Amino acid sequence: MVRSGEVIEPAPFTRLEDSAPSRRHRGPSLLLLILVPVLLLFVLAMWFLLTARSVSVDVEPANTALSIDGGLHFRLGPWSLFRPGNYQLRAEAPGYYPQQRELTVDESDRQQLSIHLQPLPGLLDIVSQPSGAQVLIDEKSQGFTPLQQLSVAAGEHQMTLDAPRYLPLQTTLVVSGRGQLQQFSLALQPAWAAIHIDSTPSAATVLVDGEVAGRTPAQLEILQGEHQIGLQLPGYRDWQQTLQVSAGVAQVLPKVTLQAAAGILSLHTEPSRANVTLDGEYQGQTPLSLVLSPGDRHQLAVFKPGYRRVNRELALQPEQRRELRLVLAAQLAEVRVEVQPEDAEILVDGVSQGRGSRALRLPVFEQTLEVRRADYRSQQRRFTPRADLHQIIQVQLVTEAEAQVAALPREIDSPGGS
Repeated sequence: MVRSGEVIEPAPFTRLEDSAPSRRHRGPSLLLLILVPVLLLFVLAMWFLLTARSVSVDVEPANTALSIDGGLHFRLGPWSLFRPGNYQLRAEAPGYYPQQRELTVDESDRQQLSIHLQPLPGLLDIVSQPSGAQVLIDEKSQGFTPLQQLSVAAGEHQMTLDAPRYLPLQTTLVVSGRGQLQQFSLALQPAWAAIHIDSTPSAATVLVDGEVAGRTPAQLEILQGEHQIGLQLPGYRDWQQTLQVSAGVAQVLPKVTLQAAAGILSLHTEPSRANVTLDGEYQGQTPLSLVLSPGDRHQLAVFKPGYRRVNRELALQPEQRRELRLVLAAQLAEVRVEVQPEDAEILVDGVSQGRGSRALRLPVFEQTLEVRRADYRSQQRRFTPRADLHQIIQVQLVTEAEAQVAALPREIDSPGGS
């Protein structure tokens, strides 16, 4: 709209052809620039989709990071598209050993690959009561408690704790692994029991299986099983008993009254092999040792055929040892031995008594008399001297020829009967 008073001025004329840009010099349009790359990408994508192969990669744990080196590939969730060829796969996850795998993609439509990472060892802190117990895992020694940050493979294991005087402890360990720290505190049960023993009199030495363990009254810790427990005190008899001990089961043994120790009498006689009785009971033949109850008076009798009997009264103190030697007096009787010929030799029990007739004093027990002379047949007789009898033994030797004649029968039967 033109206002009043304004001057209208003419504009210069310009042809339309001169003002419009020339079409011959215009570059490619923006749309074309966009469509061409998109079209190329589409063609490449279709080519990849048509030539790629589907591979399912199953990984454990779920948070595993998977990196792939190699040809063209595309991952979509649990499935991945790979061009046929060789690829290097590396799987990593916190707390697990990394794993490197080679994947060969062939012309198959679908392939599957499973990758299961192995967890790193777990760390164990193991303490026990008492400490110092040997730790065995799967029968292999790992050291002694307390153990800190012991590296053990993940999974289930058998653990044994063993300590002197305690029962072995066996348990199943489930190790989480992945470098996680687990703590175990275990108490061992004693393999012994408390045993109380006392005696009258007290202060006796206590022995367990021959080893000194204390003095009465005593509270002992004895390992489970069968044991020999004994008491010793000077002047008293040794005491011993078999004891069965169960782990953890305390026992109070009845009070032991010790008996005074016996005295020992060592008895010898000359001659030996004399018979011995003690308090009327036969004990054997000398030499021998006799056990006498202490403080009591005992009757001892020693006797041997041909010797006088010996009677003694004895008393010994506790643990007293005494040696007694007795010379037995022979009990003799007179025996007269008369021999023919006069120079024949007389022997008694093989001991020569001389030649010719004579009187002999001999012990009163059975003996062997032998009379001999050269060119004569010897004679032997058994006899027993007696003190209450006057004995005479007559022996007449004969020559060998006379002995042979005497041995001939007195009558000879002839064939004719005369």
